[in-house]
Parts: sequence; C-alpha cells; structure tokens
Amino acid sequence: MRVDNLIIIGLALISVAFSVVAILRWVRLPLQGAEPPGGGGENRWTDRLAASLRALGPVCSAGIVCGVLVAGLLGRFVMRVLAATSGDGAQGLLTDADEVVGDITFSGTIAFVIFVGVGAGAVAGVVLLLARPWLHVNGATAGVIAGLVPLGLVSNKDFSSENLDFSILSPTWLAVGLMVGGTALFGASLGSVAARLQQTAGGDSRFRNMPILGVVPFAVVPPVLLGLLVYVIGRIAFPGRLSAVLQQRHVQIFGRVALVGMLGVNLFLLTRSSADILAA
Repeated sequence: MRVDNLIIIGLALISVAFSVVAILRWVRLPLQGAEPPGGGGENRWTDRLAASLRALGPVCSAGIVCGVLVAGLLGRFVMRVLAATSGDGAQGLLTDADEVVGDITFSGTIAFVIFVGVGAGAVAGVVLLLARPWLHVNGATAGVIAGLVPLGLVSNKDFSSENLDFSILSPTWLAVGLMVGGTALFGASLGSVAARLQQTAGGDSRFRNMPILGVVPFAVVPPVLLGLLVYVIGRIAFPGRLSAVLQQRHVQIFGRVALVGMLGVNLFLLTRSSADILAA
C-alpha cells in the first residue's frame, strides 16, 4: 500500500476519534445565542470589543477545526473508500472535478482540505452564527442543522444524479450514505466543539481569548468581514440591545418559522437528490 494512502487512513482515524470524543463529551452542552446571558454589561468599548469577539470566536474556531479534520480529512478518506469499492473499471477515470479515480495523493489531500474542508467549515460556521439565536437545542443538534445547509445548497448540481461521479463510483447507496452520514458527523462535531469553546470563552480561564483566533480566517472573505464588522460595531455602540431585540416574542417566532422552513426545504432537496441518485 502506498505511503500516501497510509497517511490518509491514519489522519482519517484521528478525525473519527476526534469527532466521536467531541460528540460524546459535549453533546449535551447548550449553544448560546448571539449575545450570551449577562452580555452588554461592559463599560469600556475595548471590553465590548473583546466580548463581541469572544461571542464570535467559538463558532468560527469550531468551523475551521471541524472543517479541516472532519469535512476535509475524513471527506478525503471517503473518496479513497469509494475508489476502492468501485472496481477496476473505475480506476483512472476522471470525476466531475477532473480528479482521477484511485489517485489519492498527499498534495491533492492538502488542496482538498483547504478548499473543500475549510470552505464547508466556513459556510456551516456562518449558518450557525446566523441561526443560533433561534436554535434552542444542544450544540450537536444545532451543528447538524447547520451542516445540512451546505449539502442542500449543492444538491442541484454536485449532490445530484447529474453529477458524473455517481455514475462512476459504486455502489451508489454507499456513496450517498457516506456523504449524508459524513455531513451529519461533521455538523454534530461542529456544534459540540462550538458549545465547548463557548464555555472556555465565557469563563475566567487564561485561555478565554484563544477562540478569538478563529475569527481571522473568516475575516479574509469580504462579505463575511462586512457581517462581522456590523455585528462587532453594533455590540460596541449598542451594548445589550441585540439580546433584547432577539428575545422579543415576535422576533423569536419569525426566526423559528423561517428556520424550520429553510430546514424543510433542505431536507426535501436532499431527499429528492438521494432518491434520484439511487434510481439512476
């Protein structure tokens, strides 16, 4: 067996172990809203700035970490498994992304982790940041909901019967199961880690500011940076106002209805795409 394959298998085992431990240890931890209880009591603007970054940091950090370890490394391992189960006839064929089936290299894995893994973590992290005021569930469940959104967004093209990959890779039920199951594992890990990091950021530990580092990769994307600036400036200029607005009954009702509707649409798209792929 090639050294590249052994490295990928080893990293995948680490990813699975990380996900399982994170979910088992922190599955019941609640995910706090956009402004944690008691927020808005800071007097100096520098304290408000630090508090706003500590509110953003845990979810951003969890998105990057789980994007690399689960969506990236584990996703690459799934590709290796499907290449092995597809038989000799599929080896050497080009996928929809112009990748060669069976040719899993270390350099290709690094590129996959950066562009696909970090990308998925960023998208799911942004969804979790936007939706968490209305996600009155534990972190793991909230993460699964957020993780389904990226998969639902690509269901019209990448995760559909029109994708050439599903006519090459076999069995198709395994490909669909691994993609959906991997997405659920990624989401549960994301939410669990985010909830745990929120505890760290909200405590008195000397590491309370460490999750803030996760905001940096998000800030390099202009649209996301704009949203982060609006949130941070809003919390500095109007301390406590955001929490008061989000807790209003009509805002909560509207947010939950919109969230349920979006989740329903995503589940419908995923179900339809899965059925089309299996029937093709």
